[in-house]
Amino acid sequence: MRCTVLLQHDLPSGSRHFDWLIQVTEDPAAPVLAFRTAIRIDRPEALVFSAERIGDHRAFYLEHEGEVSGGRGMVVRVAHGLIAKQAVEPHRAMIEADFGSGPARLVGAEMHGGIWVFERTDME
Repeated sequence: MRCTVLLQHDLPSGSRHFDWLIQVTEDPAAPVLAFRTAIRIDRPEALVFSAERIGDHRAFYLEHEGEVSGGRGMVVRVAHGLIAKQAVEPHRAMIEADFGSGPARLVGAEMHGGIWVFERTDME
């Protein structure tokens, strides 16, 4: 089953953001879709959030915690979820996943320049 993770990325400058990784295929060698967010998108109160589409990551980062190569800081996995359903297109995405607080549907679209807006709907 495919997974999604949220990594807290602490940079050497002292700043912090979150990297949201989405496993699009079960192929362990395939890259994973990656977004940068300012908030913890795994929490139920994250009903609408923006995310910056960043370069695909190696699947290695689905499990990695610790130092990032090249002096780019440290990552800690703060959430892990299983993906029940997904539809990913170049400028739209729908992911149904459970980060542990119940299943949710995250639907997003690219607005401009790699910035996406996602809306979360909790599922029962």
